Amino acid sequence: MKHLIALIFVFSSLPAFSYQLRSQIAINQSNELDKRLIMTCLNGETVCQDTCNIANGCILQETICEDCASAKSQLLRTMVTDIKSIFKTDPMFVESVLVSKFFREKKFMTISYDTFLNFFTPEKKDQIKADFESLCYVDVDSAMMLVTLDEKNQMEDLVGTICHDRLGYSSILPMELHPNFSNKTLDFWKNLGVGVKLD
Repeated sequence: MKHLIALIFVFSSLPAFSYQLRSQIAINQSNELDKRLIMTCLNGETVCQDTCNIANGCILQETICEDCASAKSQLLRTMVTDIKSIFKTDPMFVESVLVSKFFREKKFMTISYDTFLNFFTPEKKDQIKADFESLCYVDVDSAMMLVTLDEKNQMEDLVGTICHDRLGYSSILPMELHPNFSNKTLDFWKNLGVGVKLD
């Protein structure tokens, strides 16, 4: 029953957010990888204005992690091999005011199912795609993982799943540890929201 209520909340919340988040990667003029997150706002959504002072949308610079494709990156390995055993998502979407605060203040990177960094299980893209999308609870077009990076550009924390629904909207679900793995509570978004007035 509790799970059913959570799913109902997800379905009823989908239209509440009218923004899109799409990651793009290219080679810049310096012949280096350039990774960007394109934020677009629709139907009067204010998260773009709050993030970059442009109402319709803007391009946010992602930070490409250092050495995260190596065997030392336990977090990346977990994401592409066993994410569903270690992590789960909270079905209550991150509110827009916290989304904008995150992108203003945090160094971040998105990880897609077909990330160029996956040297662990590159042959399992279809399974990784299914695992990522399952964290969104409902049928979605695609999903990406959202991670923070530290001052040395190393992967720090997996903080959310960016879900792209069939209507073209995006939402972020907070990441938590799976109860079968750990009882520890991850308070990233709660801590980010200290002092912030939520709707």
